[in-house]
Amino acid sequence: QSWGGGQVFADLVILAVLSCVWMVQDAPKRAIPAWPFVLLTLAAGSFGPLFYLVVREWRGRSAA
Repeated sequence: QSWGGGQVFADLVILAVLSCVWMVQDAPKRAIPAWPFVLLTLAAGSFGPLFYLVVREWRGRSAA
């Protein structure tokens, strides 16, 4: 209803789209399916990329 609210919403949408693009490009390199995290991002916002980073780090350490 205000310019500030619209700007915050636009910023969150841009962040979600960029995060999804990054996860889709990064996931095949690490043998992680991206679609659960993309769906989580679309449903719950920044929790998708957060959980992707946790799983990515966890799998990287277990492979080493």
